[in-house]
Amino acid sequence: MPIYLISDPPHLLKTACNCVRSSRPGGARMMKYNQHFILWKHFCHVPYLFESSELRSCKLTDGHFSHKSYAKMRVCYAAQLLSGTVSSLMKSRGGEEMKMSAWFAGLMNKWFDLMNTRLNYSYNPDLKPYTTIDDPRLKWLNTFLSELKQWKSSLTGSVSEQSKQFLSHQTYDGLVSTSMAIAELVKFLLENSPEGSYVLTKRLNQDPLEAYFGHMRQTGRRNEVPDIHQYAQFENVIMCKKNIKSLKGSNVNHVIDWKHGDVCDDPMPKRKK
Repeated sequence: MPIYLISDPPHLLKTACNCVRSSRPGGARMMKYNQHFILWKHFCHVPYLFESSELRSCKLTDGHFSHKSYAKMRVCYAAQLLSGTVSSLMKSRGGEEMKMSAWFAGLMNKWFDLMNTRLNYSYNPDLKPYTTIDDPRLKWLNTFLSELKQWKSSLTGSVSEQSKQFLSHQTYDGLVSTSMAIAELVKFLLENSPEGSYVLTKRLNQDPLEAYFGHMRQTGRRNEVPDIHQYAQFENVIMCKKNIKSLKGSNVNHVIDWKHGDVCDDPMPKRKK
C-alpha cells in the first residue's frame, strides 16, 4: 500500500493568503512575477471595483482586511479573497497594475476547488467528484506546479530578495507535495475501486481534528492548561454533546451528523395541569 504525504489544503490556502497580506512596501514580502507586483493593497481596493448595483453580492467585509491574528487564521476569509469573483473583477476593472494579483487569485481559487470536490457541486464543474483517472483536472494540477516553478525560476536578485518576491518556502513545498500526492492518490483509488466509484477530495483535510480541539477549547472556557483529570472530564462532555451540537466561532465548518434521528428546535409539549 503506497503512502501519500498531504498537507491540509485549507491551511495552505490560508498561508498563501497571508503571504499576500505581508506583500507591501516596507513589509516582509514584495511578491513579484513577470515585472508585475502582487500586493495586498490590490485586494484592499477590490470592494471599490464593485458597482453600486453589485454591492449586495460582495462578500468582502472589514474583517477580511483586518491585520488581527483572528482574521489571518480564518480559512473562509482566505477563500473569499483568493476567489474567482475577486480575480475576474481585478482583470476586468483593475487595470494593468492588478494583472498578476488577479492571476494569483484565480490560480489559487481553481487549485482550492480541485482540493474540495464534493457531491453537491451545484454550478461549479471544478467541484465535481473525480470519477476517471483521465480527468483533465488532474492534468491541470501539473500545470499548476509548472506555473509555480516558472514563477520561482524567474526570480532575480540575491537570495533574500528572491525569497521576498515569492511565497514562503513552507507554503511552496506544501503546495507542491500536496498537489502531486492528491493527483496520484485519486488515480490509485479509482484504479483499485469498483466501476462507478468516485473520489471526494473534500474529505482529505484535518477539519474533524480541528473541530475536536475547538470543542475542547470551548469546553475548557478560560482554562488553557487543563490537567489529565480535567481533560478526561472535557472528553466526557464532548462525547455527550458532539452528535447534536455543531461548533460555532471556529476556523472550520465541520458538522457531525446526528445518527439517532432528526434533531429539531420545536418546544416540548406542555404538561397538563
